[in-house]
Amino acid sequence: MNGRTPITNSAAAVRVVRVMKSAFVVSAILFLFVVLDVPSKTAQPPVPAIEISITVIALANVALGFVLPRYFLRIGQRASRNAQQSTPIQRWFTANVVRFALLESCTLFGVMLHFMGAALRHSEFLIAVGIVATVFLSLGALPGEGGDLPQS
Repeated sequence: MNGRTPITNSAAAVRVVRVMKSAFVVSAILFLFVVLDVPSKTAQPPVPAIEISITVIALANVALGFVLPRYFLRIGQRASRNAQQSTPIQRWFTANVVRFALLESCTLFGVMLHFMGAALRHSEFLIAVGIVATVFLSLGALPGEGGDLPQS
């Protein structure tokens, strides 16, 4: 083992995920400041097809951020012969980490477009979508807790 204790307490898991959510929002806002303050030094903007394809990939990641984590929660419902099967709280935690990573990737694609020389409005759009999606992301109900998150 790596010496780390997995999160099995629901209150601790919710606290950690809420702190992570705040950290991802702050990091996206900092990326926005970087995009606004640091000019792109490319000689010419990217080809519009590349710009559109990057934007589509970024928006697909946002959509996956809302859909894909549900599959993590279902994994444990299937019968498994693995002796080290994860707990429902660990799957919920993992699903939220995946959500945050996919939403943050939209913000990072916006930063990438900026430094490729794309129009500022495209970069700002992707960063704004990443921020708004993260802010309005529902953490989902903890499994086995009656559907409500503990209040902290």
